Amino acid sequence: MVPAAQQRAAATYLGERCAASQRRARQFLGRSRSSLRYHPKPRAGAAALVRALRRLARRQPRYGYRRLQARLVKLGWAVTASG
Repeated sequence: MVPAAQQRAAATYLGERCAASQRRARQFLGRSRSSLRYHPKPRAGAAALVRALRRLARRQPRYGYRRLQARLVKLGWAVTASG
């Protein structure tokens, strides 16, 4: 599966190089126009949270996402349940 950021780049490439419209590029990629226009907003502290999560996952490779989330909350991180 190709990430959305790469598909946005592919749609831009199709529009510039092949003179394809946004609708044609969307149809070719099989995505909605709104998902191709979406630009994620960077969240404050997200990079530090990801580093902490990866550090925990490396130390405890058998932990699942629920247990890792509980450990992060215990360590003081504000994490929402994703499951």
